[in-house]
Amino acid sequence: MKNVKTYKNDRYDDSSTGKSEEPGQCARFLTIPRDFREEVERAKRKKEPGDLELLADEARGFEWETEGLRLVGRAQFELKALEGALVTWEAIRSENDQDVEANTKLGAIRQRPGDLTGSDQALKRVLLFTGHRIDAPGRAEPRFPPDKIDVAKQKIAEAVTAEQKIAGGIAYGISGGASGGDILFHQVCEEMNIPTRMFLAVPRKLYISSSVADAGPQWIEEFNRLMKSRQRRVLCDSMELPRWLQDKPDYNIWQRNNLWNLYNALAAAGGENVTLIALWNGKSGDGPGGTADMVQKARERGAKIIILDTNKIL
Repeated sequence: MKNVKTYKNDRYDDSSTGKSEEPGQCARFLTIPRDFREEVERAKRKKEPGDLELLADEARGFEWETEGLRLVGRAQFELKALEGALVTWEAIRSENDQDVEANTKLGAIRQRPGDLTGSDQALKRVLLFTGHRIDAPGRAEPRFPPDKIDVAKQKIAEAVTAEQKIAGGIAYGISGGASGGDILFHQVCEEMNIPTRMFLAVPRKLYISSSVADAGPQWIEEFNRLMKSRQRRVLCDSMELPRWLQDKPDYNIWQRNNLWNLYNALAAAGGENVTLIALWNGKSGDGPGGTADMVQKARERGAKIIILDTNKIL
């Protein structure tokens, strides 16, 4: 029989859980956009705690924020993604320190300090890379000139080598596949026998046309080669944000992609075991958000930050 939700005796009964809620709680739940709820359910079903952390971050600022966070927090708790759940439930409690569910969940989480990530990678370092693309022909303000590729790759290699020595080994690296820093990072890790995963904002053909092709055919060839030999995930089917996110100020698919990469790294290893390597000039990007926001959020979660300042090395 299909699960149904009905009102009984002024309460809201959910046949899927056997639990009841007050009508006011039902109303708050129903204000959460349906496609947000669907994304939460999909992430929970596929056991993707990093995706849940992204959704929790994106729910901030909406009028349904608290109930959206509650939905995410329950899913994180169920998946034992306890570091992310801790952040989510603390955010809920900050709005109401008498919130019974938040206090109960936080108490349970804090009784298990040795198992906050719920991940078999918890004690291994994960490298996360973000960096500038190769300048397109005719770029008005040079940022990563093509004649600086070897210098950039050397600096990335030095950073990865140092992290490998400090950590005693690397579980894997995460990056996109854009021409420039992303592809160089994958190449460096390959040469050092470190596995990497490609996280793409959009499907292959669309990604190539938006983030690879203008650098030249050799970059497309290398992108395709890397794609064939790596675990990969795709965030969205198109360049458009989900409907519930389209009114979020200063936000686009690339900002979302950056944070998706970050939260998947954090969910896999925990903040103290993530190193973010950023080949970056310290400035805002060509569009909203970008590396600056990624660096800030990584720092807030206790990740190690290595900035390869392109103003000095390129």
